[in-house]
Amino acid sequence: MEKTSIGKRKSIHEILILGILFVAMAINLAIPTLFATQSQLVEITGLVNDINQTIQTGGGHSRLSPLDDGLYHTASITFTLKNQPQYFSISESIGSSTKDQLYNYIYKSLKSANEVSVWIRSRDSDEPHPKVYRIDANQITLLPLNSTRYNKLWGIVSLFLFGITAIIVWAWFFYRRQ
Repeated sequence: MEKTSIGKRKSIHEILILGILFVAMAINLAIPTLFATQSQLVEITGLVNDINQTIQTGGGHSRLSPLDDGLYHTASITFTLKNQPQYFSISESIGSSTKDQLYNYIYKSLKSANEVSVWIRSRDSDEPHPKVYRIDANQITLLPLNSTRYNKLWGIVSLFLFGITAIIVWAWFFYRRQ
């Protein structure tokens, strides 16, 4: 009888640890992403040297409508600027259809631009693949700061909710026994 009680207590504490871990991961993702401001960014300007656009397709989703092909698509654009060592890339899930007009527009604009400005965090300026927060081409903003700031919001909220739920479940089991 004693071993069962200790085993249950141990698994209850594992739920608490898991909850704290999920909340910590959510905070770790949220702080640099959600609190990025224009004053923390540095502008890197130049001509596009090399650019690639890819759309990756995966399966596993059910069909929601006759127009839905049942697949998910992720659009990615990777490019370099002349005289800059970094590779810049942006990618985003474009849903369950091939509606990638925004990424096609960004790709075509970058390819034909005379001047491109990429905004990254100043502390990431020495990294080979810095996170891109904003893109301007010919002084027209193609990718605003707000659109890149919130693209991980669903994952952050999910991790936070899982963590809070695990902590509540732990508290319910722990205090129910006392």
